[in-house]
Amino acid sequence: MDFTKSPFRYLVIFVGISIVFALGTFGIYQIVKSQNEASQGRTTTLSAEGKINVIPDVAKVNFSIILENESIEELTNESNLTMQTVVDYLKSVNVAEKDIKTTTYSLRPVYEEKCFNDYSGYRRCNSELSKYKLNQVVEVTIRDFTTIDSIISKATELGVNNVSNLDFSVEDMEKVKNEAKIQAINKIMERAGDISEATGIKLGKIVNISESFYGGYIERQPANEMKLYDTAATGIAPAPIEVGSEDVTANVSITFRIK
Repeated sequence: MDFTKSPFRYLVIFVGISIVFALGTFGIYQIVKSQNEASQGRTTTLSAEGKINVIPDVAKVNFSIILENESIEELTNESNLTMQTVVDYLKSVNVAEKDIKTTTYSLRPVYEEKCFNDYSGYRRCNSELSKYKLNQVVEVTIRDFTTIDSIISKATELGVNNVSNLDFSVEDMEKVKNEAKIQAINKIMERAGDISEATGIKLGKIVNISESFYGGYIERQPANEMKLYDTAATGIAPAPIEVGSEDVTANVSITFRIK
């Protein structure tokens, strides 16, 4: 058959052109696909450290009133009135109400062992209720460090007989951690730009970020209770309170895909 004169010659030409176009498109697709697959496994990881030095801005201390009495009524009245006096004083020296928090109110019986000889001469011992013990504790947040010693001294004068856990810390530690993290990220991005400029390697999409933090814990006094004394009455000099500072360090690693 003479296709040059056949009415189907245009159809044959169209089919041929379509086949050629399809083969060309498929070839381009395979090339791009192979390049993408090759690039997917090509990554690089850059790491950097960010460090922020922080000075504590809050101090926390526990004030305790521990009393004993045979009468629950007398015991609770004395303890409650004493603690109210202490709280009123704290507010008078500009300690905010939100910075005074009751953490313990514990009333318990105290037993004593009493022994006797029974009718057969055998020694027996029984525990008998002798009195009650009430422990009230308030946690006080102090923001003006120059007042710490005077507040503790006055509180003991008013009836606080134990203090524990003098603790210095940074109130908004998450903000400090974020600053350290941003510092580390900026270092990484600057380094990525330097590498690209020096080697011609282009870094693409970020595929992973990891971070870790350490530091930022201000050393505290031992947690055991410490007996306080009225410095005015005993002649004991005020304690030198040094808050110091701490480094908060963020270690950040970013993995980039190589283009």
